[in-house]
Amino acid sequence: MKSAPNTIHAELAKAREEIEQLHIRMHEFSKLPLKIRLVRFREIIHTSGKIFFLNHLIHDLEEELYKQTPTTQEQSPDNMSAG
Repeated sequence: MKSAPNTIHAELAKAREEIEQLHIRMHEFSKLPLKIRLVRFREIIHTSGKIFFLNHLIHDLEEELYKQTPTTQEQSPDNMSAG
């Protein structure tokens, strides 16, 4: 099922914002003492996994958006009559 370009742009913006927030969170984790980081290891792994998942989502959305964008050749009136 294809999404409208505006929907894709909104999803991309949301995913990028969430990644930014997760990077901030990971930076905060890095400031914690090692012992606390070890205790919160699962949460750190979960945050890292979420960043990984969101990066793949962004890639897929950008790919879908690219496929929906007509190329310059397809838009050119000269190519339409040349067929």
